[in-house]
Amino acid sequence: MENHIRIGYASRAAAGELEENGTEICGDTVFSCRLPDGSRAVILCDGMGHGKEAAAESRAAAGLLRRLLKQGMPSARAIKEVNRSLLQKSSQKEIYATVDLAVIGQSDRRAKFYKMGAAPSYIIRGRRIRRISQPALPVGILPEIRLTHVSARLSAGDIIVMMSDGICDSGWRCPDGWPCSDDMDWVKSFLDDLTAGVREGRKYALPGPRQLAAALLARAQERNQGAEMDDATVAVILVR
Repeated sequence: MENHIRIGYASRAAAGELEENGTEICGDTVFSCRLPDGSRAVILCDGMGHGKEAAAESRAAAGLLRRLLKQGMPSARAIKEVNRSLLQKSSQKEIYATVDLAVIGQSDRRAKFYKMGAAPSYIIRGRRIRRISQPALPVGILPEIRLTHVSARLSAGDIIVMMSDGICDSGWRCPDGWPCSDDMDWVKSFLDDLTAGVREGRKYALPGPRQLAAALLARAQERNQGAEMDDATVAVILVR
């Protein structure tokens, strides 16, 4: 089980600053790494606002977290170190970022989900879809943070969907700024539609990780109805 997960992701930057090569700057960062015990970690961080500053914040948070995890530091302690680092940098200017961390064991396929200000995640298993959420502030705001995690036993074929709030919040406001949708969990509805064939007992295959991430991003853009869209990122993990 050297490669016991497969990952695909898609992202879209909010309209704004561009890199020197002309590409949009996204304030979300996705990293994946293998840990000393053989587990795999997937990190999704969303920086405050959008553009270069948001990108720098999310990359700093995700990069430090990845480095600490690869050194063998326990997940909760590593997140607290990221929080401490951002607080030190925010003495003159407020800096914070969301942290969405999934750690998937190599041998037992047990997953631990840590969320600091992060959007919900979903686990798809055949006909069932489980929503993973935890209310918490982003890192870089409070000096002391209390960390808990959600555990899930995974099986081969399970799919994990992680996202930034630019995805799950899309369509909540119309171009005129007024609320235009009460569908607060449209992502689950979207995934329900995708798995309809499985629920009805027909032969059916879900899209691969990259295709599913792209489909979710495209649907989020459609739901925004022309309004300015926040940085939006989807990471999809297939468990083998």
